[in-house]
Amino acid sequence: MDSMELSLDHDMLKAKFYIIIEPHPDAIYSASFAELSTVVGMEKFLQFYAPLLKAPDTEPAGTFFCSWLGRIALAGQYYLSFYNKSIALEPDSLIMDMYESNGYCQFAFRLQQWGEEQGPDTPEERALFRQTHLEQLYQQTLRPIVEAISAVTGAHARVFWRQFPSQFNYFVQTWQQEASSPEIVEHIKDDHRYVTSEMSAEPFGLTVNPLNMRTRYTTSIQGDQQIPLKSACCLYHRMDDGDYCFSCPKLSETDRDERRYAYQQKEGI
Repeated sequence: MDSMELSLDHDMLKAKFYIIIEPHPDAIYSASFAELSTVVGMEKFLQFYAPLLKAPDTEPAGTFFCSWLGRIALAGQYYLSFYNKSIALEPDSLIMDMYESNGYCQFAFRLQQWGEEQGPDTPEERALFRQTHLEQLYQQTLRPIVEAISAVTGAHARVFWRQFPSQFNYFVQTWQQEASSPEIVEHIKDDHRYVTSEMSAEPFGLTVNPLNMRTRYTTSIQGDQQIPLKSACCLYHRMDDGDYCFSCPKLSETDRDERRYAYQQKEGI
């Protein structure tokens, strides 16, 4: 299997990052990333999406969409860490397809053209290659969409950027278990550290990197382990029949203790 075949794994792209090559057959709403980067295009999309979530306004739709959008950032990071390659995730070649499955809205990101660039091998050159391509991904592909969501909802952009770190932390741990060599494990750790701690705030259009967040922990609802809190509130509590997630950073430890006690009493733990 040559490197192109190894990189362009359709099943892996779909399973890990919701990236597809062909239009989704059940799409109920589609929009290019270029369109979603405009206030008009984003407002049209969020006004369509919010009622399907039973949200009272567009802000929860924005946070939920950003939790999906984080997979685009993760895809770029994954290929750097595992293959030392940059893949082309440019706004002009990406289309969002929204579809319903089991009563829930889901998303796929359609990549119209595959492109990749092999990175250099020396640590210094690789670091520069990583910086160039990740900053480009955040500044040119992700930032315009996050800023459009912010403009439509009136909420600060960091509310939406901060939907990313929780899933980053989860997948970085998972990837290390999948890695086939110690070298790849080190790349995974180093690339994650760069994005969350070393990358400047400029690609985000902010004064500080919004992904640079300390992970807080709490006891699980079963009471048997420490689990990380989410990096930001997803606003699920603002939807019909919604509530604060158990791992929501806005939930007080007193409320969490009450939920944990009620759950354990119910389950006989």
